[in-house]
Amino acid sequence: GPIDRYVLLAFDWYHDDAGVRPPLPEREGVPGSDIYTSNTLVRALCREHPDRFLFGASVHPYRENALACLDEVFAGGAVLIKWLPLHQNIDAADPRSRAFLARCGELGLPVLAHYGEEFTLATQHRSWIHVRQFLEALRALRREGRMPPAIIAHVSTPVMPWGDHSSTRMLIDALQDEFASAPLYADISALTTLGKIPYLKSLARR
Repeated sequence: GPIDRYVLLAFDWYHDDAGVRPPLPEREGVPGSDIYTSNTLVRALCREHPDRFLFGASVHPYRENALACLDEVFAGGAVLIKWLPLHQNIDAADPRSRAFLARCGELGLPVLAHYGEEFTLATQHRSWIHVRQFLEALRALRREGRMPPAIIAHVSTPVMPWGDHSSTRMLIDALQDEFASAPLYADISALTTLGKIPYLKSLARR
């Protein structure tokens, strides 16, 4: 088919605000990682099949050694960093996140960030559903000349047509105006699912 290679995605642990990784949750409502996929595993698979896969790393910015980990995965061939803030607990306004994004900008390493609703993994931090704070972080870094390439998963759409689509509107407005010439992109994967088709049609019109 038309796809040359796929990006395989790692998924880092949940970290609390203090940068501590709690144990795996044993019951609903307890913060922790629903899934974890190590960078080491994904990198090894990509090295075994370089004609099929590219290495998508995941590093939580609250890790004590986050910047060192970032440099390590970049040296290991990572083509992007994956974040899912509402599950992993990542506040884009946090100084640790800003420093991490700035380093990604220096490396030219894209950040694939998921904003909007998410039902596959637990929504543990509803405060980080909206794309607003991520855009504010990118705005500040752009003024400093350190904005990383950024990809917003699923155009920050809600799961169903009647969901809150203010995050989607803000992202599309930013793409067409303030960030029109910046390396900010919207990913349209999953927009052919039943609940998201109206958003795909709207995007096509715009």
